[in-house]
Amino acid sequence: MMENVDIKTEVEDIYIKTELEDIGIKDEIEDPLALNLSADDMKAEDSSCKTKEDKIAMIRLMHQRSLLHKSISCIPQNQFPQISSIFQYFNYRRSLFTRKRMKNRIVLGCAQTHGNRTLTCDNPEKGCAESPYGRCVVYSVMKPWINAGFEDLVLTPLSVRKKLEKLLLEFKLLKRNSNPKPFIEFQDEAESKLFDITLKNVNELIRSDKSLDKEAIQETIQFLHDQRTTRVLFIGSDYKKCKTMPMTSNHE
Repeated sequence: MMENVDIKTEVEDIYIKTELEDIGIKDEIEDPLALNLSADDMKAEDSSCKTKEDKIAMIRLMHQRSLLHKSISCIPQNQFPQISSIFQYFNYRRSLFTRKRMKNRIVLGCAQTHGNRTLTCDNPEKGCAESPYGRCVVYSVMKPWINAGFEDLVLTPLSVRKKLEKLLLEFKLLKRNSNPKPFIEFQDEAESKLFDITLKNVNELIRSDKSLDKEAIQETIQFLHDQRTTRVLFIGSDYKKCKTMPMTSNHE
C-alpha cells in the first residue's frame, strides 16, 4: 500500500523546481509511455493515474509536449498569428538573450515611448529594428495585421504586450495545476486559435470606413472571419518562411 501523499503539492513543487532551475524532472521513474499515458489517456474525463509515480509520469509527458519546447525563428507573416506560433517565437527570442532569467516583458516588447501608448520598436537606438535579438514579439505579432490594412482596427502596441503577458501567465498557471486536462486543452486550442488583437467593434468600424466600397468591406470582414476559423486565406504571396529551431529549455 502506497503512503498517503499530497499529490497536488508534489506536482506543483516539481513545476516550481523546473521553472527555477530550468531542468527536467529527475525523479527515477519509468518512461511515461511505458505507463500507457497517451494523449488520449490524459484527455479522458476519468484519469487512471492514481499513484504519485503515474502523476509524475503524466506531467513529464505534458512537459515534453509543451509549446514552449518548440522554437521558430520568426512569426509567419502571411496570416494573422496563431497562439502557437507566438509561443514558439517567444521561446526562440528568449533563448537569444544572455541573461537566463530575462523578464518576459523585455522579451515580448520594446520599451514604451514616453508620453504615449506606443513602443520604441522603430527607434534605431532603443528599439528592436537593429537588435541582435531580432524583432520583438509585439512588433512581429502586429506586422501582418498592419500589412493587411488593419492598422486602425487593432489594439495599441502597449495593449498587445499586456495581452501577451496575460497569455503567458495563464499558461504558467495551467502548468502548475495538478489536473492536466485544462493544460492539454489550452495547448490543443493554441494550435489553431488566432491571437486576436482586433478592437471589440471591429466589424462596425470596417462597415463605417468610407474609403472602402461594399465589395472591399465584404472582403475585409470575410478575411477576418477566415483567420478566426478555417484559415485558408493568405496575405499576399511574398513572405519569409520561418525556420524551425532546435528544442531549448531556456524558458520560464
